[in-house]
Amino acid sequence: MPVAGVVWWLVMTVFPQISPRILKGGIALIDPETGRVVRVIALQYNPETLSRTFQPQAVGGDGGSDRSQALRLTGPPIESYKLDAEIDAADQLDDGDELVGRYGIQPYLAALELLVYPTSAQLQEHHAAAGRGELQIAPVEAPLTLFIWSTSRVVPVRVTDFSVEEEFFDTRLNPIRAKVSLGMRVLSVSDLGYDHRGGSLYLRYQQEKERLAATVPGASPAVLGLREVPS
Repeated sequence: MPVAGVVWWLVMTVFPQISPRILKGGIALIDPETGRVVRVIALQYNPETLSRTFQPQAVGGDGGSDRSQALRLTGPPIESYKLDAEIDAADQLDDGDELVGRYGIQPYLAALELLVYPTSAQLQEHHAAAGRGELQIAPVEAPLTLFIWSTSRVVPVRVTDFSVEEEFFDTRLNPIRAKVSLGMRVLSVSDLGYDHRGGSLYLRYQQEKERLAATVPGASPAVLGLREVPS
């Protein structure tokens, strides 16, 4: 067992009371109609950083000329997540994992990559329908993707960009280490509507933000160098 593994075993065995269980970040796919969980993908290692950006949705945009609308918002901001995660098969290879020994980390990469694929069955059905001369009014709905980063952040997303850098390979050319970059756009009620399951999940996500914000004590104007806030 590697030295790091020995240290972790000692900490968890001898001092379990001071070693809280580390939660994993990850992605869950659910059926938007039934809520059935299709798949859960946990990140092998939590990334050290998580980038988030917000684009406010205001009336008229940044260059709006209607001054009466300057403080009005049309909906939730466009929120995006970006993370870089590492996948490494070293520990599994040391433990003699048969699946990893045969395929490396390809199964794990495949599970992530399929987030941006329609299923092969959907592709074949689309082709067959076209051959029958049937008009496709709307594509088949994909599973709803949830990005999960603690119990306070469970949010519907759409994967916007995905890249993989494979670094090391075994003798069968299976990748055994890789870096995955994942970009996601939060899907709000503006995207999904209020009646969609994802819209309800988004509202829970925003309500949790509001609950957390309400726990922060208000600061005194004196902290800002003012006797009182002008009004």
